[in-house]
Order: sequence, then C-alpha cells, then structure tokens
Amino acid sequence: MGIIEGIQSDTVITDSEIGFLSVWIDENEELFRNALMGSLQQKIRKICQQCHVSHEEVAGIRAAASILVYDNDKLIVNYGPENGHELLLGICKGISSDRILNDTEIEYLAEFLDRNTFLRNSWPGSELFSKLKAVLQDGVITENERTILKNAINSLFGDSIAQGITEGLSTRFPVDSDAEIIFSERTFCLTGTFLHGERKECEALISKRGGIPMKSVTKKLNYLVIGALSSRDWKFSNYGLKIQNAVLNRDQKGCIVKIINEEMWLSAL
Repeated sequence: MGIIEGIQSDTVITDSEIGFLSVWIDENEELFRNALMGSLQQKIRKICQQCHVSHEEVAGIRAAASILVYDNDKLIVNYGPENGHELLLGICKGISSDRILNDTEIEYLAEFLDRNTFLRNSWPGSELFSKLKAVLQDGVITENERTILKNAINSLFGDSIAQGITEGLSTRFPVDSDAEIIFSERTFCLTGTFLHGERKECEALISKRGGIPMKSVTKKLNYLVIGALSSRDWKFSNYGLKIQNAVLNRDQKGCIVKIINEEMWLSAL
C-alpha cells in the first residue's frame, strides 16, 4: 500500500517507478500466497507490463489494496497505529524509486505525517517530519534543501535503488557516530542481522570482554547495536521497536543509551 501510495503521490507515473514496483512484486512472492492477495498480484503485474501506466490505474490498485487490508477478515490483518511505520517505509520507497524528489512529493510527505500523529511523534517519522517542516517553513524549496531531504529519506529508510534491492532499512540513522565504546560492565542489546555471525556468537564476544548482553531495550541499557545487514524484521516488530525505544530513551528521557552500528562495534572489539 505504501509503495503504491508513494508512487502515485505526485500523480505522475514514471517507468522507473513501475519498474521498482515490478521488482518488488517478484522479490516478495511469499506475500501473495493468499488467493485474494494473488488476485491483487495479477492486477499489479498486468499494469506493469503495459507501455504506459496512468495515475488512475495505479490509484485503482491502491484502492484494491486498501479494501483487502481494512475490510477483509479472511486475510486476518492486524493493522494498528504501530503498522503505520511500515506504511511510511513503503511510501518513502515509492517516492524515491525514480531517484527524483519533486515539490509535490515533499508537500505530500509533510501532509501525510501531519495527519498521522503517531508517526509524526515517533522515530523515524519524527526525524523526517522535523526536516520537512524546516524546508517548507519559508515556502520555497531550494535544490540544497531537496538534496538534504533525499539524503534524509535514504538514511532513514535505505537507498534501495543504489543497493539493487527493494527491501531493507538503512542503519546509518540514528547512530551516535562519536560514541565511545567501553565493554567492561556495560550493557549491550543487539538488533537486526549481523554480518559477523549469529546473535549468540556476537553476544559471546561481548561477554568475553566484560560486557553484559541484554535481550531488550531498558533504561539501564548502555549500547544498542544495529546489525550491518538490512533486516526484514523492521517491517514487523522487534528490529524497528528496539530502535524506536532506544531513540525515545536517548532523546526524550535522557537515558544513557548510545546507538551504534555493527562496524563501530567490531572496531571496538
């Protein structure tokens, strides 16, 4: 839903956007095993094969997806405020799929976040909303401001075109790049997928150096370590929630937690 909404947000459908949607469909085959979702998949593939795709056709797909999500109990969809992060992720991927960020898309994003209080007040929506407000404050969007917003979207949600994939979340934000990493008697919580190895192996390295592995984010946590490999878990629960909770503790509750990435963690070993 989010990807389609992002693609149609400026009412202009480009070949790059349709190409992105087509690849996303192929890479997420498991989502369409349900018969109803399979029908939606066929509708999307049909328009992706056309030489020209209109805004109305994409809007029709968006409407069909909405009906499936909101009105059909057979899918057993649990859609609440927390799932808005997944929708925002899709919207940003749809908007950035053609590598162009125009004024209409910027204004759409600002209006979307303004309407959705939960997303506006929690990371990563809060980070994006603050940048959008600053850019739109004087009513003029400069090319430098446009570049800043594009970089922010890529940092928060991943530059999937550059990576050659349609899934994944960048781990560049909200990392404390200047954090001093001390292991002795410090607590560490790992989230995401680690290039170094399995979670137990990484936790063993922490324990070996006098650190204390933790399973969840608490007010006593010293470091949240984000794995280098993008994780599909972001779309569902633990991966994203741990980051959100750590950002909330750090930025709004004054807790001691530092958010670091796997590269920083490995360098400190």
